[in-house]
Amino acid sequence: MAAAAMKHMASSFAKLEKFRGVDFRRWQKKMHFLLFSMSVVYVLTTPMPEDGGEDPTVEQVRKRAKWDNNDYVCRGLILNGMSDSLFDIYQNVKTSKELWDTLKAKYMAEDASCKKFLVSCIIDKLSLSWKDFKHSLKHLKVELTLIELGSHMRIDESLRVQDSDKPKGNNVVGPSVVSMVDHNNSSRYNDNKGKRKHHDTRANPNKKPKVTCWKCEKPGHLKKDCKAGNVVNRANGSSIKGSEDGSSNPLKGC
Repeated sequence: MAAAAMKHMASSFAKLEKFRGVDFRRWQKKMHFLLFSMSVVYVLTTPMPEDGGEDPTVEQVRKRAKWDNNDYVCRGLILNGMSDSLFDIYQNVKTSKELWDTLKAKYMAEDASCKKFLVSCIIDKLSLSWKDFKHSLKHLKVELTLIELGSHMRIDESLRVQDSDKPKGNNVVGPSVVSMVDHNNSSRYNDNKGKRKHHDTRANPNKKPKVTCWKCEKPGHLKKDCKAGNVVNRANGSSIKGSEDGSSNPLKGC
């Protein structure tokens, strides 16, 4: 059983990257999985059992011995998961819980500060084409993580690509422009309301105009082709008959 546990521990350590002072959260989670698989993670949250004083019971001795052994294994796993320089710093910490809490207090705060500084540097290094994007990020009330910053940048970049794919002649207007256009059209309609409508007589330019004879005022022929014997009087709308001798014909002699 002990040999199998040691073999499992050796294979797990081969896959675990040494902690060198950065990315503590990732290393902490990996180490927690390892401690759980070795059944010693409980010593990080369980207080040390009482030793029973001068007259301990067998149960007290057994519990204390088990806890001390598991705490030793847990502390060894944590220390062996660190780089040599960090191992030298923390090797004299007495218990696993003390070691675990010390690492959390120091490196979680440093990770947060380092990532915050890194996010700020990335935003400041963006080119002038990202000016509006930078301005909007700097006015956020919450602090962005690197993952959130990357997500915002991908969204903004996709919007830029969509805008660049649009035809230059077909500009998309916003709601405010549409409202202004609708208002202007409504005003123009009200101004023209009540005015006389003009019909375009040239609806069909290929259609030939009708010819009207000005002598008999009938369409379809010219004056020279007119066979009517009467002349229309435009003054009173009556016709004047021509006499045989021509005495009453006002056009006689013309």
